[in-house]
Formats: sequence, structure tokens, C-alpha cells
Amino acid sequence: MTILDDCLEILKKEEVKNQIKQFCQPMVDIVMQEVGIYIYILFVLLIVNLCINIIMLFYFSRFKNMIYINKE
Repeated sequence: MTILDDCLEILKKEEVKNQIKQFCQPMVDIVMQEVGIYIYILFVLLIVNLCINIIMLFYFSRFKNMIYINKE
């Protein structure tokens, strides 16, 4: 067996997985706390952008129909 295989065997143990999760959990919590507000802002901006695009779609489709009516 190689060293890599030994490391993989150790990492497959449930106890080691739990220890790694417990070690990383505070770091993940801090990162999510700092980044969380930006995720909400991004979500709001995406919703606003979607609404603007839908309004523009209806506006331009109506404008296109008006051009066809005027040509006849």
C-alpha cells in the first residue's frame, strides 16, 4: 500500500470525518456570517433584474405590435 492509500483509508473512518467537520464548522460559520449579507443583496438584485427584463419584454413586444399596425 502506498501512503496515499493509507491516508484515504484513514479519511474514510466516520470518527475522522466527524472530527474534520467539528474542526471546520467554526470557520464555515464565520465565513457564512460575513458573506451572508452579500448573498441576500445579490438575490434581491437578481429579482429586480428579472422584473425589469420582464417589463422590457412586454414593452418591446407591445411596441413591435404598434409598428406592424402603423405599417398597414
